[in-house]
Amino acid sequence: AVVSGQQRAVLAYVAAHPGCTASDVTRWEWSGPGHFASYARVRRLVTRGLLARTPGRGGRMLLAVTS
Repeated sequence: AVVSGQQRAVLAYVAAHPGCTASDVTRWEWSGPGHFASYARVRRLVTRGLLARTPGRGGRMLLAVTS
């Protein structure tokens, strides 16, 4: 399956910041409040098995790149 440039950038960010959240990704992409497109991009990467979500403190879902 093809991975877009934006998806590759998100995967690189998560690889460099394991345990970050989808909110962290949106702040990094948009330099401010979260944006629907970023949340959707993370959700697609999780669905495709490229990112994993694990429960963290306070109900946060922590992201990690899968092998």
